[in-house]
Amino acid sequence: QAGYYKNMYYEVSLNYDRSFGQHNVTGLALLNRQESDKEIDFPYYNEAVVGRGTYDFARKYLFEINVGYTGSERFGTGNKFGFFPSGALGWVVSEENFFKKAVPWMNKLKFRYSDGLVGSDYASSRWLFLSDYYVGTGNYIYEDKSANPVSQWEEARKRDLGIEIGLFNNLFNLTVDLYDEHRDKMLLTTKSVNFMVGNDFKDLNRGSVKKHGIEVELTYRKIVNEHFNYNLRGSFSFDENRVIYKDDLAYAPDYAKAAGKPLSYQIENELAGTGYFETMDERHLYPSDYTWTNLYLGSYKYVDYNADGKIDGTDIIPVEGLAYPPIAVSFSGGLEWKNFECSFMFQGNYKKYVDYRGPLGMQEFQQGNWYLHTPQLNYWTPTNENPTHATLSYNGSGGTNVNGLYWRSSDYLRLKEVYISYIFKSASLKKLLGISSMKVYVTGSNLLTFTPLLEGDPESKSLVVSGQTYGELAYPQMKSCQLGLKLDF
Repeated sequence: QAGYYKNMYYEVSLNYDRSFGQHNVTGLALLNRQESDKEIDFPYYNEAVVGRGTYDFARKYLFEINVGYTGSERFGTGNKFGFFPSGALGWVVSEENFFKKAVPWMNKLKFRYSDGLVGSDYASSRWLFLSDYYVGTGNYIYEDKSANPVSQWEEARKRDLGIEIGLFNNLFNLTVDLYDEHRDKMLLTTKSVNFMVGNDFKDLNRGSVKKHGIEVELTYRKIVNEHFNYNLRGSFSFDENRVIYKDDLAYAPDYAKAAGKPLSYQIENELAGTGYFETMDERHLYPSDYTWTNLYLGSYKYVDYNADGKIDGTDIIPVEGLAYPPIAVSFSGGLEWKNFECSFMFQGNYKKYVDYRGPLGMQEFQQGNWYLHTPQLNYWTPTNENPTHATLSYNGSGGTNVNGLYWRSSDYLRLKEVYISYIFKSASLKKLLGISSMKVYVTGSNLLTFTPLLEGDPESKSLVVSGQTYGELAYPQMKSCQLGLKLDF
């Protein structure tokens, strides 16, 4: 039956929790199994055995251990199950008597460290250890990608070192986390198989990535009296990752390899540029372009990066900027004074870029669109010495992605939320209408955004979907305001 779907989930667990004086012990053993049926497909199976144990002494010395033994149907015999242990240690120094006497103004000091393995079986094919035949275009029979009988779980070792500090009876609270991750045996669609093999392979464990970063959160909360308190909170995070290996072609130049570059760096269809063609002599003396058509005075000049006298796909290089924000910040605050309350929150991302091509970005007059948009107005002319757009043309600036033109910074700082309320309480309301309190409130979302992008939403990824459509970047976040009333009887 079309649309038929059944999901069966089984779980059995055993818990243990007991204290022996100042010794506290907990334990968990769990077994789960999932079977999903979708129409006439072979059922999907997953199962796991999980164990967890914790111990602390006087809430000062903390210890935890976790083990997971997880099975996946993607892998062949001998590789279906992965073993993923982890552990954590903690020391609450502020609970020590010597510390309380020596540093009475620091009411909390805690160190913690965790280290462990996690696994992933995500791949482009359901069964990596099997190969088959299928009927394709024209009713021809095609061979599926070759099986990978030795494929196994992708593994990531994650470590985290944290410190928590509370000062002056929790007036200030600071949390700092330093984390590190090394992901190995990543399942990737292979690129290095020689054409003489005659077929592609299903995903192989050919990738490796490292990642590290820091997260900092600082809060301030002041209780002045029973009628008045206020708080401030700020957070900052920085994340950096680097590809160690990604099945690069053995004889490719280093600039064309993923190894050593950030995980979400931009390289595909990117050509670096050196400005604009200012004269016709400059235009004709330039190295031969693989797309000679649609070049004019004011068109963008590409770089012959490998200096072979021509501009082609071998000159494509990585460019500045990532598709994810390595830096994220937020700042919020609020206050309460008698029956009045208000709060706000700013958030922002930095060093994130978006693909800004398309009719609403850097390609004008596309698909019969005869309108110009804001990003296209600062175009090249003989009297405009510092344009951000090539000369206008019917085909949209040559149609090639150029470093600095289509790949744009989307840094932003946004006033994400604002909240204001007031509660009315009076004997008259209670007597006349039976209302014990009446709360009037106003909320606002996405009220202000500061960004170098001229149009679109800097939180989105791209203006391009399927090559030509506008994409989600074309639709900025909606600003909204709400007025509300809450009655308590």
